[in-house]
Amino acid sequence: MKLVKYTLWLLGILALGIIAFVIYLQFIKVEKLKPLQAMRPESVIVIETQNLTSAWREIKKSDLWESMIEAEYFDEYEANMMYFDSLMVENPFVRSVFKDRPLALSVQMLNDKDFETVFAVDIGKYGKLSVLPKLASLMNYELKERLVDSTSVYSVCYDQPKDIIHLCIHENLLIGSLSGKLLDQTVTAINSKEWFNSQEFLEVQNETSAGMIDFYINYSQLPVFAGSIAPELKESLESVSQILAYSSLITQLKDENISLSGYTNYFDSIPSIANALVKADAGKLEVQNILPSETALFMSINTTNFQLFYNDLLEQYKLVDSINYNSYVSGIKMTENWLDLNFNDVLFSWMSGEFALAKLQPQSNARELDALLAVKANNIDEAKVHMETLLKHIKKRTPVKFDQVTYRNHDIHKLQMKGFFKLFFGKLMQGMEKPYFSYIDNYVVFSNSVNSLMNMIDDYLVGNTIARTPSFKSFFEQFDEKSNFSLFVQMPKVYQHLYYYSDASSKRSLKKNKNLLINFANIGWQLNANGNMFETILLAQHDESAMLYEELEAMQSAAEDLYIDEYRELRFKMRLDETFPWNEGHVNYYVSHPEKVQDSVLIHEGEMRDSIPEDLWRNYYFSSNISSAIPYDEGKVDGTAIFYFDDKEHTVKAEVNFNDDVIDGDYIEYYSNGRKKAELELDEGLFDGNAYYYYRNGQLKIEGKYKNGLRHGKWKYYTKAGDLISKENWKKGKE
Repeated sequence: MKLVKYTLWLLGILALGIIAFVIYLQFIKVEKLKPLQAMRPESVIVIETQNLTSAWREIKKSDLWESMIEAEYFDEYEANMMYFDSLMVENPFVRSVFKDRPLALSVQMLNDKDFETVFAVDIGKYGKLSVLPKLASLMNYELKERLVDSTSVYSVCYDQPKDIIHLCIHENLLIGSLSGKLLDQTVTAINSKEWFNSQEFLEVQNETSAGMIDFYINYSQLPVFAGSIAPELKESLESVSQILAYSSLITQLKDENISLSGYTNYFDSIPSIANALVKADAGKLEVQNILPSETALFMSINTTNFQLFYNDLLEQYKLVDSINYNSYVSGIKMTENWLDLNFNDVLFSWMSGEFALAKLQPQSNARELDALLAVKANNIDEAKVHMETLLKHIKKRTPVKFDQVTYRNHDIHKLQMKGFFKLFFGKLMQGMEKPYFSYIDNYVVFSNSVNSLMNMIDDYLVGNTIARTPSFKSFFEQFDEKSNFSLFVQMPKVYQHLYYYSDASSKRSLKKNKNLLINFANIGWQLNANGNMFETILLAQHDESAMLYEELEAMQSAAEDLYIDEYRELRFKMRLDETFPWNEGHVNYYVSHPEKVQDSVLIHEGEMRDSIPEDLWRNYYFSSNISSAIPYDEGKVDGTAIFYFDDKEHTVKAEVNFNDDVIDGDYIEYYSNGRKKAELELDEGLFDGNAYYYYRNGQLKIEGKYKNGLRHGKWKYYTKAGDLISKENWKKGKE
């Protein structure tokens, strides 16, 4: 009887305890803070959701998530996220604490090179309970406590001794970070009410309706963040951070793509391009029609009337900063007087309003700072006349060291005036001190590298432009044809650029995350003026095949890196000038050695008939090694010409069949180790027939066919071990 009595007594006390606990939760007063209030003003990126459960469910079911967790970068996070996910499903207490809660997560810089995240979850009235020790106990984690500004901060050790997460509860917020330093700074900031709440941020946030996942960008912190990933981007983004303030964007996950849309505002208290752009009519984006397919990234400013845009920019500059405005105008006027011309006449009069700055995928002869600036002309013939006038005036004032050259019917000039572009564009153009320029379609294209211009001309002539790249073409269709500002990035090519110019440590990090980076094949960002803000579109296209496509393209590019253009253009033929011995019969042609001028070197030997080369001619390097053996018939190359590497073993470089100065028949090229590099068939100078490309080890790399100079039929790609990795079907140059 006593046992029953004590049992009922204990059950009654337990029931009263439960009732008291429920009443406590119902009536306890907790200061209501939003998770966003735990995000410091120094945050670079902030992600916010009003429902953690729904957002997590949305992320988990997306194809993008399935692809991303396979990346090595997420290895250390995936196990913990999956474990937490299982707790949410299986443990009622964890589920009650976190289900349907608002959350904010920010990316913040630890220093100039490293960044980390801070998260805050609104756990409501559970904030008044000691949930952290209970959660740590549930997960079998070791817990250590310390005080920061009278707030208990817990360090939770999980998995390995070095794996520590730092957590605290402030009112209704559970706040955490893998960085103890960041969490301590967050506690200090939230106690002093310093959070992500500037007037500029609130302004742009109010323009964007809340979505499932909201995404905020703080441009003032962007240069350091971008610089930690790609140092060369830091300086370029400094100008952007001085102009733009915040972006507030709604995030959507569709298939494997990320789509963000919303608004961006800017600092209207300083003179900037944004002040003028927001008033300008958006121009049509067309530069993609001339930029090479290997463009890693390009950004474009577009207006319908450049003169109005420029005048408005100057007017705002004058109103906001009269001292620097007067200095700027004075500098322009001084340069005009020195050159004795008017920039409105020779420059601004022909500019249509589209300006694009591009970085190309690095080549063997490229430098890190090589870039292209394409300026569209209202009338390219008029632009040529005015640019010629500018050159003439510059030549009067400066010693000319670069003569105009013609490359494949395109004249290439040099603007021999230091700091010309910096005068108008400031630091953004400081890499183009004395640029080369040429005319391509309706654009005047400038570059600090003559090789970049030549490569661009090559690609344009054969239609190898970014606009004709299938993946970019479909991606571009998702954007507005007209825009004030656009930025497009081809991540596989940007990866190559970053890797090519990185130090050993950065290369290891990039290689570790190669799949994650490259698989975001295309990224695009567009700003269109709307009132006193910019409507913003940010798209990231995820494609698991991007890396394969890039590798196949690299294979094709490497395979086609042949000497055939040199032979096709007959650059090897003798240049018969007044120094040539024009006697009949056998001729030995000697020239002075370029370094040892006292020595004469045999360069050509062969037969002359009626002042025309006949039969076999041998040509030599300055080292005296044979460079080629060329058969002539009445002055034209006819038969099989043999070309050699510059070595004493007479290693064959290429065997080329000619018919009246035109490559016709078999073309075989070799590596310096003597193995075949390529075996092709040509008909009157055009690829036509079977094509075989080989690795340096002799293994077949690519096999296919050409028809009238274009790929046609089946193409197969192989690894160095001989395994087939891809097949393509082409028809007259189209896949």
